[in-house]
Amino acid sequence: MPGAAVSLLPPQVEGSNAAAEIAIHPNGRYLYASVRGVDNIVVFAIDPSTGLLTKRGVVRTGASPRFFMIDASRKWLLAAGQDSNTITIFGIDPATGTLHPKQNPVNVPAPVFIGAYQNPK
Repeated sequence: MPGAAVSLLPPQVEGSNAAAEIAIHPNGRYLYASVRGVDNIVVFAIDPSTGLLTKRGVVRTGASPRFFMIDASRKWLLAAGQDSNTITIFGIDPATGTLHPKQNPVNVPAPVFIGAYQNPK
């Protein structure tokens, strides 16, 4: 639908905020977007017939979530908090796409990217 827009921010939020990473889950049913400033990831369901987005949830990440990735198993989302020096690991609920923190964040100096390991065989 042309002109349809959804906000990544909660109502009445102030200050400097910017979207960083945006990704669609490999199953095509969910979209994730990280927002620096409010330091979270917003989860949307994608309507398969219209492509319209419906907000499903918001999770806090480390400060300045510059990058995140969905792992090859499609079960985990790892978020790099550049200013908190952390990587937060979330489980992805396959039925709803919502994210659930799985452990304490891992300390890593100023992470800005997370690469996927590929076995060279």
